[in-house]
Amino acid sequence: MSDRCMLKESTGIVASCDAGQCPYWRALGHLGITEQEAGCAIAHFGLLDGAGDEVVEWLFSVKSRLEAQEASSHKALA
Repeated sequence: MSDRCMLKESTGIVASCDAGQCPYWRALGHLGITEQEAGCAIAHFGLLDGAGDEVVEWLFSVKSRLEAQEASSHKALA
């Protein structure tokens, strides 16, 4: 596990990795990837390898929407 977020780093932002809080970390478990192989889906699938700004922006938008949906679900359960 890297201690820095690859997605944020691709935009020049140095930030720590959210690991268990990040939907890209939880995604591999939903795909049946074993725990030994688990980690960041962005790193696992090489989604930033040669990626342009559009891919980075799209990955951020997906992350934001998933986090907003999860926050909404948690509020509904409270």
